[in-house]
Amino acid sequence: MKNLELIKSLTLPDFPSGSSINFYDGKLYVIGDDAKSILILDEHYSRHSVIPLFDDLHDRIPKALKPDFETSAIINSEGEDCLLVLGSGSRPNRMRGLLIPLNRATAIEQIKAFDYQEFIERLIANDLGEINIEGSAVVANHCILSNRANGKNPDNKFVVAEIGFWNHPVTTLFSVAALKLPTKSDKTIGVSELCYDPLNDRLLMTLSTEGTDNAYEDGAIGDSYTGWIDNISKKTNDTSIELSGIINLSEDHREFIGEKIEGICIESVTNSNYVLHLVSDDDKGHSKLFKIKLSI
Repeated sequence: MKNLELIKSLTLPDFPSGSSINFYDGKLYVIGDDAKSILILDEHYSRHSVIPLFDDLHDRIPKALKPDFETSAIINSEGEDCLLVLGSGSRPNRMRGLLIPLNRATAIEQIKAFDYQEFIERLIANDLGEINIEGSAVVANHCILSNRANGKNPDNKFVVAEIGFWNHPVTTLFSVAALKLPTKSDKTIGVSELCYDPLNDRLLMTLSTEGTDNAYEDGAIGDSYTGWIDNISKKTNDTSIELSGIINLSEDHREFIGEKIEGICIESVTNSNYVLHLVSDDDKGHSKLFKIKLSI
């Protein structure tokens, strides 16, 4: 059986910089790192609604001002399912996050905004390297955050923290693990998003290559990948974690060539057969969605 099958794709010309995607209760929540709102779609990519976040005259929030929301995850906060959205932490204005309730009508006044600069400063002091948080997932009672590698900071790192670390940024416990990749590339491969499959205790992720030496500048888009780590809940205390498998999307299907895959989420899983959604960013103000089947 072929490992990966592309079911459909759709370009979103008026939604910029797709950076993360989540599936909840039949709906897809699409984040853009310089978008003014969160786009809500059904599983067939028909538009449902939007969650407005910012008032800005530009179609894309300018680079120096954008919150750089690079990752999101579904969490339970105080008994309520919420969308957790995190800035990359690469600049002071990007050390912010949002908690958005999902089971009631979402209004801007119901969104909880928070600052997690003190937590980021602890990561810097822990010798994490240049900060660029691009992935997040909830595994058991912990959040796993991924710090993306670049040309001058070539190691991807996982930060395993207590859920609610944003409420206790100075005292919350965390550990750090280096990610070991089983594949070689002449460009640095960076983790761009995480999602967790509790049925198989498997952490899925997207990765991509980009010709940049820092967390601020964009670079030439290279290949994109999907990878996974089995038995992840048993590895959260490890100091080094190796991928269990990886697929080069750009080699597997030509429609992924030139696409920087930034987000991944699970619609359904049967045994180890997945229906997944991916989102890409072309660095030009457009996003693209992909619905795929993946067999592991």
